[in-house]
Amino acid sequence: MSMSDPMKFASQASEMSDREIFDSIHAVDSGNNDRDFNTAIFDEAQLRGMLSASEVGAIMASDRSAH
Repeated sequence: MSMSDPMKFASQASEMSDREIFDSIHAVDSGNNDRDFNTAIFDEAQLRGMLSASEVGAIMASDRSAH
């Protein structure tokens, strides 16, 4: 089984504070987080109204072009 567990990451993200979500979004460029974890963070940020879908798309595109 894969080390990445999207459901576990979604659960973790839902329990994070807004500040933790914000910090995790800014840590995406470091490349230290699993892609599924980043997706869970972005999904949670959207649910909370912290990011729009277009902002998430721009961040993900930037992350892909940096690697």
